[in-house]
Amino acid sequence: MHEGAHVTVRTRVLSVGAAALLVVACSSTASPAPGSPGRSAGPATAGPIRLVVDTDMAPDDVTAITSLARDPRVELLAITVVGTGEAHCPGGMFVARSVLTMLDVAPIPVACGRATAIGPAQPFPDEWRDGADVANGLRLAKPNFLTDSRPAEQVLVDLAATEASAGRTLTILTLGTLTNLADAASLDPAFPGRVRVVSMLGAIGVAGNAAPNGEPAPTAEWNAHADPTAVRDVLAAGFDLTLVPLDATRDAPLGRPLYDQLASDHAAGPADLVYELWSLNPFMLDGGYDLWDPLASAVVRDPSIVSMRATKVRVIEGDGLDGGRLVEDPAGASVTYAISADRSRFEALLLGALRLGAPRADPFNPVGTISVAAGPGTCDVVAPNPVPRGLVELQLTAAGTEPTQALIFGTNGIAWADIEAFAANPDFDHAPDVQQFAAAFVDAPGSTSAYGNVTEGPIGIACAIGDFDSATIELRGPFQVAP
Repeated sequence: MHEGAHVTVRTRVLSVGAAALLVVACSSTASPAPGSPGRSAGPATAGPIRLVVDTDMAPDDVTAITSLARDPRVELLAITVVGTGEAHCPGGMFVARSVLTMLDVAPIPVACGRATAIGPAQPFPDEWRDGADVANGLRLAKPNFLTDSRPAEQVLVDLAATEASAGRTLTILTLGTLTNLADAASLDPAFPGRVRVVSMLGAIGVAGNAAPNGEPAPTAEWNAHADPTAVRDVLAAGFDLTLVPLDATRDAPLGRPLYDQLASDHAAGPADLVYELWSLNPFMLDGGYDLWDPLASAVVRDPSIVSMRATKVRVIEGDGLDGGRLVEDPAGASVTYAISADRSRFEALLLGALRLGAPRADPFNPVGTISVAAGPGTCDVVAPNPVPRGLVELQLTAAGTEPTQALIFGTNGIAWADIEAFAANPDFDHAPDVQQFAAAFVDAPGSTSAYGNVTEGPIGIACAIGDFDSATIELRGPFQVAP
C-alpha cells in the first residue's frame, strides 16, 4: 500500500502535447481517534528477526523494504510479491530485485502469487498500479539475480517449514493484500501455526480509505478491500496476527519536515534511495500520504512504538464499497491491533535504519535548479544559462490562490511559434507533441519541487494557472541545454 490509503486521490492532467502534467491532489479521510488508550506492546525480541516481506511494491512498500535492507535487527529471507496489490507481478518482482541490487543485498528468493483476488473484490486503480510497476519513477538498476521459479505461496510454506524444523518461528510482514498468505494456508494446513504475521491492514476504530470513485465515506482499507475473501480465509486460519491498521498509521504522516530531515543526511545508500523516491513524487509530501508500510515494518522491529489492543473481528466480503471492512464481533477471529503510534520514535527508527552502510553507486544528485514563481499573469523563471544536462530540480512557488502547475518540456523539434499558438488558445485534443521532463503542482499558495532528467536541445517552461478546464498557460523560453 498505498498511494491511496487514508486519502482520496484525484488526478488532474494538463496536456502540453503528449507531455501530460500529471498532478495528484490528496484530501484526508481520517476520523477521530478511538477513545481507549489501549496497552503498549512488549519489547522487540532479542537477535535478528528472520523475516519474509509479502508486498505489493507501492512507494511506501519500497520505503519499508529499503529501511529493512541493512538493519541488523532483521535477516531478510525472501520477498513475495502479491499480484492482487498495486504492482503487477512482472513489475513488482523487477522493482524488488532492483532495489535489493542497488543496496548490495545478497540475492534472496523473490516470487509472486496469483494475479486475481480469491473472491469478489475491487482492484487497485490502474493509475496506481502503473506507477508501482515502475517504482513511481525511481531510477532502477538491472537486477543481478533472477526471480524464484516457485509461486509465492510455495516460497512461504517452504520457508516456514525450514524454520520450524530448526525450532524457529518465521515472521511474515504483509504490506499488501492477504492473497498470498491465504493461498499458503490453503496449500499447507500446518503453515498458520508456524509463523507470526504483522500486517498493514484494515481500519477498525477509524474511517477507511478505499473510495475508488470518490465516495464520501469509505469504510474499508485498501489492502483488505482488494481481496476481502483472502482476509476472511486468513482470519479463519488461526494465525498469530498483529494488525497495523489505519488507526495507528494516521500517526505516521509523511510531510516536508520529515523529508527535510532525510535531505539533511542521505549519504547512505538506503537513505539516498528513499530521498530520491520522495523527491520524485512530491504528492507524497504535501498532505494525506501516510507511511503505512514503514510503520508496520517498524512494529516488526520494535513493537513498543505502538499501543496495542486485543479484539475479535470479522470482515465484510464482496466487491461493494464495504468489501474488506473489519467489524469488531465477539464471534470473530482474535487479533491484536495497533491503535496509535509514537510518531517521534517511529521517525527516529526509520531515519536511523535508512542511514546505515555505504553510499549508492549512482547517488541521487541533481546537477542544477530551475526556479519558477507563478500566479495570475506571472511566470517568473530563474534558470542556469545554459541549463545543465542531467537531473534537474524544478522548484515551483505559487503566489496566488488558484491551482498552479509548472512544466519543463523539450520542444521535440516543434517550432516555438506553434507551441506559443497552442498556449494562447489551448486545444488539448490537438496539442503539440512535446516531451515532458519534470512537472510540479501546488493546489494553493505554497512551494514544491519536482525532478526530471533534461536532455540536449531547446526546452521550455510552461506555467498553468487555474483548474484544468479553464487554465491560463504562460510560456517562457526557449532555453538551451548544455551539450
